[in-house]
Amino acid sequence: MAPLEVMKGAVITPEVAVKVSGEKEGRVEVTEMFTGAEVTVRVRVHFHQAAEAPVCGFLIRNRHGIHIYGTNTDLQQEDIGATKPGENIEVSFAFNCWLAPGSYSLTFAVHSVDGISFDWLDGALFFNVISQVTMEGTSNLNATASCRRLGVRSASPSAETVNVERRVSRRSSAAASSAPVAIITR
Repeated sequence: MAPLEVMKGAVITPEVAVKVSGEKEGRVEVTEMFTGAEVTVRVRVHFHQAAEAPVCGFLIRNRHGIHIYGTNTDLQQEDIGATKPGENIEVSFAFNCWLAPGSYSLTFAVHSVDGISFDWLDGALFFNVISQVTMEGTSNLNATASCRRLGVRSASPSAETVNVERRVSRRSSAAASSAPVAIITR
C-alpha cells in the first residue's frame, strides 16, 4: 500500500502480516483470517519534521464503527524517543486475533504525547474474521460448556429457589399449567 501524503508532520504506511499455522510469517494483503490467528500489525512512519516523543498506534473497529480494541506505543510503554526530519521508524504490534466472526477495519495514527495528530489513516485496512465455531458478540472467548445431571428434586420449592413460570400466548387455546418450566436454585 502506498503511503498517503499529508501536510502534517509524518506519513504512515500500514502493513498487516498473518502467521498461518505451519507457514512463515509474511507480508500479505489480508482480507480474511481465522479467529485466533497470530497477527502482526506494522506501522511505518516517515517524519517530515522533528518530533519530541511521537506515539504510534492502531485501532480495530467492527462494521458498525464500534471501537473493539486499540493500543499504542505509550500504552505499551514502548518509548520511540525523539525523531529527526526525514527519519523513518517501524512499530510492530503482535497479538492473537480472538475476534468473533465479522468484518473489521484498522485505523492507524501517529501523534504527539499531547495528542496533536501528525497523521491518521481511518479505515486503512479492512478484513474479515472467520471461525468454524458459531458465537455471539465481538470476541471469541473460547468458552466450553458442560452439563451434568443432579438427580430428581422434590416439586416443592424451598425459600432459596425462584420459580420460572410457563407463559402461554393469549392467542393459544392451550391452558396454562401451574407447574413451573424450571426452578433456578441459588
